[in-house]
Amino acid sequence: MRKTFFLPLIALSLLVGCAESSPRGGGMTSSDSFRVVVPEQIVLQQGAVQTINVDLQRGDLFKQDVKLDIHPDRGLSVDPGSVLVKASQPGTALIKLGAAKDAPLGEYRVIINGTPYAGSSTVTEMRVKVVQP
Repeated sequence: MRKTFFLPLIALSLLVGCAESSPRGGGMTSSDSFRVVVPEQIVLQQGAVQTINVDLQRGDLFKQDVKLDIHPDRGLSVDPGSVLVKASQPGTALIKLGAAKDAPLGEYRVIINGTPYAGSSTVTEMRVKVVQP
């Protein structure tokens, strides 16, 4: 009995745990708002650069440009530091995330602020683990 209960729970946690999503920004309902979705955790070697997808999940009625401001912890770098995702574009922005060659090993954060043309902004966090090459 215990095994049959835990197997679906583990499978569900694997599916849900793949991305980190922000609280809703923009409007008050799910159809006129947006969310910023990033990978839950990135593993990055010292001195390495990796391209990351930052996704905007838009409600059916949300038709605004969204500015993404990306702020990494010290020891990490991002390029670009700011991206404007137009309402007419697909909802994916590509950023290059890098770790300094001398970055201390450990956990870091990248904060992403999503600000629409009108309405409320939202914030999400991406965790980065820096490891040896």
